[in-house]
Amino acid sequence: MSNKPRLTDFADEQPQLTERAPSPRYDILIVSGRAGYRAAGGALRTLVQMLAFRGFAQPYDEAIAKDWLEIYMKPGPAGHEIWNEHAHVLELPVYNEGIVRADERGFTAPFGGLVAPLYFSITFYGCVYKEPLGPFRKLMMDSLNLRIAVYTQPAGEIPSRSTVGDDEKPEEKKKRERGNGVAGTEVDEW
Repeated sequence: MSNKPRLTDFADEQPQLTERAPSPRYDILIVSGRAGYRAAGGALRTLVQMLAFRGFAQPYDEAIAKDWLEIYMKPGPAGHEIWNEHAHVLELPVYNEGIVRADERGFTAPFGGLVAPLYFSITFYGCVYKEPLGPFRKLMMDSLNLRIAVYTQPAGEIPSRSTVGDDEKPEEKKKRERGNGVAGTEVDEW
């Protein structure tokens, strides 16, 4: 018989690992480092496509008005790569929801110390991490020429979605009727 202790001999001394202490969560606001930055429509489309293509965030809903828009996103399969270059091992998502917002009139965000009006922001609610990594910052600079500033606060409630009123809906552009042909497009066969 062996004198080695068996695992069952220490069963009463082992801590129960079935319950995990909740990790702290944060709300992260990403804005332009330049005051008064207004994102053009093409830049916003590029941003949303880039986030989706890279797997950082998947858009699932939107609210688009004449003067403002909000695009709602859930974490993509590579959402953790914004903050962590290694695999994300938690069962919970790396963040709960992301919102891209642009407003021509300007808006304020409830992040401490930020008082200047904003015209563009990306907000991630309920993040596990506090600060985006350098590769994400470089991606923002390379794709949008946007040097970002980051504000962090303890996680709060995710705000309710904005709704577009009837008076705020964008006007639909009328499609032009094309004629029989545009100069230089007809081909005469011999």
